[in-house]
Amino acid sequence: MYKVKDNAEAQLQFGISSVATTLVVKEGQGAKFPEVPFLVVLNKRNSDGEITKSEKVEVSAVNRDQFTISRGYEGTTPSDFSADDFVSLFVLAKHIEELQTEVVKKANQTEVESVAQRTDSLEEKITTAENKIEKLEESEVSDYLGIRSIVAEALKKNNEVYKYHLPLFSEIISDVNIGKSETTKEIHILRLCNGVAFNAIQLPLKKTGEPTQNLIIEIRKAKKGSDSGLDFFVGGDVLATTTVNHEEITTSYQMKTISFSQMITFKKNEFAVVVAKQQNTTVNGTNYYSIGMSENGSIGYGVVAVNGDLKTKTFANVVCNSDGFFSDVVFGGDVFLFKNISKNISGFLSQSPKKTLHTIKAYSNKFQIRFKVRCSNWTSSSGSSQGGMPIYIGDKIIMSYPFGQMVEKTAVLSMEPQLFSELEIYIKTNGSNYSSTHGSCNIEVKMEIIPNKGDISITKMHSRNNVSVGEFGDFTIFGTHSDGGWKGGLPTGPITVAINGNKSGNGTETFSFYNPTPTLAKIKNQLSWNNNYSNTITGTVKVKVGGVILTTLSTNQSSTLDLTYLLLPEGRIDLEVYARHTGGYTPTVKYSV
Repeated sequence: MYKVKDNAEAQLQFGISSVATTLVVKEGQGAKFPEVPFLVVLNKRNSDGEITKSEKVEVSAVNRDQFTISRGYEGTTPSDFSADDFVSLFVLAKHIEELQTEVVKKANQTEVESVAQRTDSLEEKITTAENKIEKLEESEVSDYLGIRSIVAEALKKNNEVYKYHLPLFSEIISDVNIGKSETTKEIHILRLCNGVAFNAIQLPLKKTGEPTQNLIIEIRKAKKGSDSGLDFFVGGDVLATTTVNHEEITTSYQMKTISFSQMITFKKNEFAVVVAKQQNTTVNGTNYYSIGMSENGSIGYGVVAVNGDLKTKTFANVVCNSDGFFSDVVFGGDVFLFKNISKNISGFLSQSPKKTLHTIKAYSNKFQIRFKVRCSNWTSSSGSSQGGMPIYIGDKIIMSYPFGQMVEKTAVLSMEPQLFSELEIYIKTNGSNYSSTHGSCNIEVKMEIIPNKGDISITKMHSRNNVSVGEFGDFTIFGTHSDGGWKGGLPTGPITVAINGNKSGNGTETFSFYNPTPTLAKIKNQLSWNNNYSNTITGTVKVKVGGVILTTLSTNQSSTLDLTYLLLPEGRIDLEVYARHTGGYTPTVKYSV
């Protein structure tokens, strides 16, 4: 028989994945449970104490606070659970069945009937409890620490994401053109449906020149696509089509209600794609249509320009609303890795023509791009190498990389190009390079696109678990604090310094403090050193609980700052601080929580 014990409940010390076969409860709480075997219910609760996710598991071994478990007992779905979620020994129907079996063995039928009567009320309580356990949280229902919502990108645990609202007509700052170029033959707009049937959408439209082709608007099923390693949705099967006459569209933006001849129904939390294209997919550089684009860029809601098999993902978030669409949804991280370039370059002639590394399309009309550059395997030049190697994007210099160096250098540039315009990344020599020919090297360039998120209220969150495209995810919401660090749902509150200091010199030191309650913490790491030589400099701060790394902050340039926000659990928190200067000088890491 499965053992039971009164008040047997604990909380997870660390989160577990859906395939984990061991769990650890908080220190000393393992003693609350009976001898094995026994059944427990892993469960997540909202701020009202209601269970929003659960799974029954069988415990076959206990080593102090570590349980060995078998997942998905009685057909429940194995799931990810987070630190501080509950491990509860509820009285389950299985316990009642085993009790009744034992009674049958030990008593006559009269005694069994008497026992059965006495257990009727207990079984009713069991049914109520199990109904509560099986209740799943509805989409868009949030508590003060989190939200559960569907996402449009594959997310990893602790990825930063944002909750967007559908953009408004008043937020239009620019255009997404339809049929102006081969790239923009079709514009695909992703929306998440709320389950309400609809037969109309609202789009702000205008024309440039005098297009004679009508505008075709389609509602399609969503299917997955990809661009530069980023998964997203584009239009699949066509469900409804309508035509907007070219004479109805003016040269300034007007919000048009576009009706379809039939009601369109998507399931709740199902994606729909709105497709806009000129009749016969006409391309005309002087006569074309435009949809109004919001100032609030979105990785998830950003339109996809489609030309046959060529799909160009953007951050352009257009106004496209309907009664059948959710007005708010969680979409995308604030940064994604756009491209890695690795090339061997040689023969830098003084005042020579530029050497092109790569060409990218502008994915928004306003964004930042972070470059990380590292060179290696230098060969000597035929003369003096002065002034460094300038690297450009368009007419902007990214950085001047020192000849002979191999440290990774980082630079962030603000860009305001035309959407879909081509930006060339190239190298050319500098006027202060005195040699006739410089040597060769291997150059690696990583580019990360950081879209402009505008001034509209959006909520910054961290993903609590790994989420695939189109699945539900659990997110921790970070609210506004007195230092202006976050915008979102939490009230303003004071910032208390838990620990700060300076770690000077090469090597590693560990600093600890006790956190009295689960707390949203702001963690900083800043690096400096006492000379100007360009040796390799590294400074890291690892945040640990019980030897497990929660996050790592890293810097490799003087005065650079790395910071993050993190929910710290109750208990001892360790900061492992490391500094290294390869030139033998004294680096200093300034840390604070």
